[in-house]
Amino acid sequence: MDAFNDLRRQAREKRDKAIHEARDAYAATLTRIAALEQDLLGRDVSSHRTIAACIDSALPTDRTFTTQIGNYGRAGGTCRPIRVRTQFQGGKA
Repeated sequence: MDAFNDLRRQAREKRDKAIHEARDAYAATLTRIAALEQDLLGRDVSSHRTIAACIDSALPTDRTFTTQIGNYGRAGGTCRPIRVRTQFQGGKA
């Protein structure tokens, strides 16, 4: 029975290795596509934006930044407002 368990383990390892290699190849391909898009079209990829890019697109450039609530939709950016939740650990605030 140990021989069958060894065969199963080897099959799992082979499967996991193939999945890992496929994911790496997929990520590399997406990176190359994004680089080509930026080179050809001269713009950033819109589907993968950093938090800093979202914040920069929402901040007004023609007036002083304010924290008044209710104006987040007027910036014209594609980022949605983010909810911030506070987590308490160990019953302490």
